[in-house]
Amino acid sequence: MKLNDQVALVTGAGSGIGEAIAIGFAKTGAKVVCADKNLTGAEKTANTILKNNGNAFAIKADVSNPVDCNSQVEATIENFGTIDILVNNAGVGFHR
Repeated sequence: MKLNDQVALVTGAGSGIGEAIAIGFAKTGAKVVCADKNLTGAEKTANTILKNNGNAFAIKADVSNPVDCNSQVEATIENFGTIDILVNNAGVGFHR
């Protein structure tokens, strides 16, 4: 599968499955936005992609916060012009 110049926004990209998805998309040619509540993790994933000649950037985003959800979409469009792929990987828990 080739994703040349497709833009992927991956939530929860700072570790685990989200990190693997982001790196996998980049290996197939996608431009990747690594979004995570943990900015350090998102930056680590984006830097891994960049070191392997991919195109990525990191953004801090908490998907339980509507403002952050809008911000990550706006940042993606500002940097890459569009969103072709959205992976809602981030987990959210609510405590009662």
